[in-house]
Amino acid sequence: MHCLYAPDLNEQTQFTLSESESHHLINVLRAKTGDQIIITNGNGQLFEAVIAVAHKKHTVVDIIAANTFTRSQGNIHLVIAPVKTAERLGFLLEKITELNVTSITPVLTQNGERRVFHHEKEIHHLIAAIKQSKNPFLPILHPLTTFEKLLTDLQHNVAQKLICHCRNTPTMKLTQQYHPKQDVIICIGPEGDFTAEEVATAEQSGFISVSLGNAVLRAETASIVAAVTIKTINELS
Repeated sequence: MHCLYAPDLNEQTQFTLSESESHHLINVLRAKTGDQIIITNGNGQLFEAVIAVAHKKHTVVDIIAANTFTRSQGNIHLVIAPVKTAERLGFLLEKITELNVTSITPVLTQNGERRVFHHEKEIHHLIAAIKQSKNPFLPILHPLTTFEKLLTDLQHNVAQKLICHCRNTPTMKLTQQYHPKQDVIICIGPEGDFTAEEVATAEQSGFISVSLGNAVLRAETASIVAAVTIKTINELS
């Protein structure tokens, strides 16, 4: 069953989809009047609906059921250094969204390969991912910031604070350090890794260095592994 995105859908019994979603539903997916669909509002709700008026710009749907969800314990705030190519960055954002990461902050680091981050463009990858995975929650995508400013802003945050790197490989693995079902902020460095100075500054700000294993991973792979690891620990606890 096709899934659409409608952030303004809440308590309505009938709703008109946006022009972009109407176009995708009618012209691309070839849906017709009477077809059933699912709609996520990205704010914790999934709706079952029936197409009442199929229109390429203003499709009207009747809401037949609404399901409200609450986030499970253990919110994941993933800090990433944007990878070099648009394709790899889009892949990364989609996969960590499918894994139910709560929020994402892109940061500029000394060894980072990408110095720009088009927020409005990249958020479409998140929307595509919640539609594909029928996820009721859209992650918060924060604006691009510097790693130094991020550390300053998070000084008084009570969540677990972890930084993954390969520099003088940390003895503690993520699986050993993460406390199940607790909120966590986890930093993943760029392809060239965090510098020794960045790691030291993070540790001074309360971050604990952890390892994702013996292999040297691509930045997007490391982000996915970290998210999967935390999600799995929480689900098994």
